[in-house]
Amino acid sequence: MGRGSKRMSAVAAKAWRVRVDTGICQGHSVCMAEAPEIFEVEDVGEFYPIARVLQARIGEDLIEQARTAERYCPNRAIKVEEIAEDGEIEKPKEEEKP
Repeated sequence: MGRGSKRMSAVAAKAWRVRVDTGICQGHSVCMAEAPEIFEVEDVGEFYPIARVLQARIGEDLIEQARTAERYCPNRAIKVEEIAEDGEIEKPKEEEKP
């Protein structure tokens, strides 16, 4: 590398998967208010409107909004899970047992 060249680091961008459990969603629209880029709520002609995920895979630019929607969902119907580099959902690390 020549003088003044910058090295590019090979850091993988983090990604998350967003899901809505439509079996417990009652369409309160909190998710859409918190993260309109990720969710919309539509009337499906049944008992309740249902939240629909517009972007199932999100990056660091939307994670704060997705986590806020997950936190404030009245029915806890939203799940935001980190995706490993291989595309699998990362499992929480188990605590070491004494």
